[in-house]
Amino acid sequence: MVWFPPDSVARRHPRPAIAYRTVDDLRPTTFTVIWPQDSRTPSVAAFIRAATAVAAALHPLDHSPGETPAGSSDALLDGLAAERSTR
Repeated sequence: MVWFPPDSVARRHPRPAIAYRTVDDLRPTTFTVIWPQDSRTPSVAAFIRAATAVAAALHPLDHSPGETPAGSSDALLDGLAAERSTR
């Protein structure tokens, strides 16, 4: 099996039976947080909020200031608020 994990995965999850090798000419890896559309619990919202806050702090240039990436915690929280107001 051949897989190209980011260096952070190789450092955080060492496995004695796996040989990690650096490949210098690969494009950067992008991780995406996704969740089922019908998963609108407070715990999912809290996780998405925390994940997007960490990503924004680590990569502030990935989107314009004030712009909310699609599918972010704000979108999920807006959906939660809308659902609760109709109950």
